[in-house]
Amino acid sequence: MTTQRNNQDAAREPRERRLIRAKMCSDRLPAHDILIRNISRQGLSATSRGVLPPMVDEQVSLRLPDGQVIGGAIRWVDGQVFGVLLQSALNLPAFFDALQRLKQNADTGATFEIKSMHRVTTWRPDESALRRV
Repeated sequence: MTTQRNNQDAAREPRERRLIRAKMCSDRLPAHDILIRNISRQGLSATSRGVLPPMVDEQVSLRLPDGQVIGGAIRWVDGQVFGVLLQSALNLPAFFDALQRLKQNADTGATFEIKSMHRVTTWRPDESALRRV
């Protein structure tokens, strides 16, 4: 098993380490949030919290932040962390460009302005009108 795993690791394409929010569902699991930890053209590693973990060989559907829906199969599970083999190759440069555009749109969509709407004053007595006790 170790030799077979080492041969598979040697043949794997390089992973892009990213933290990307996405949604995943299957026939057994409702749609829920996942966090993609690394991604390549053919697969990804992700984690999910709060729901049952997927099972090995389970067919899943992923909705990526750029709107793509892509299918895949669960290859391995370790607690809440799992690996997905994608059914079709992902165009990583186009995907990362779309993520960058989404980020830029989100960053420019919010404007913040601080205004002094109310002036708070504390009442102070006239010291000449006070009598000493």
